[in-house]
Amino acid sequence: MNAHTPGPWTVKFSGTGNAHIYGLDHKNDRIAGVMLRPTVTNNTTERDANARLIAAAPDLLSIVKRWVALDGGAWNVERFANERARLLDETRAAIARAEGGT
Repeated sequence: MNAHTPGPWTVKFSGTGNAHIYGLDHKNDRIAGVMLRPTVTNNTTERDANARLIAAAPDLLSIVKRWVALDGGAWNVERFANERARLLDETRAAIARAEGGT
């Protein structure tokens, strides 16, 4: 069962020190999200890193599921190579977003 709001999620940092993490729930036509307050951690670097990781979670989950499925189905060397290359690129990009890169 997949009960979370699907990605992509976005993180915005407010001037009050809160981190707002949200995504669009298309099924229910609403914005769903969470907010990390400075009281969760007094370390804003840690708060920001946590917010980015939470925001990247749907993308990371999707990529992991696709890696697992890569070996399933009819084996095709060319399909495997193409999908593997695409997944590697997407994996690197998702890790960069989770770690605060571009």
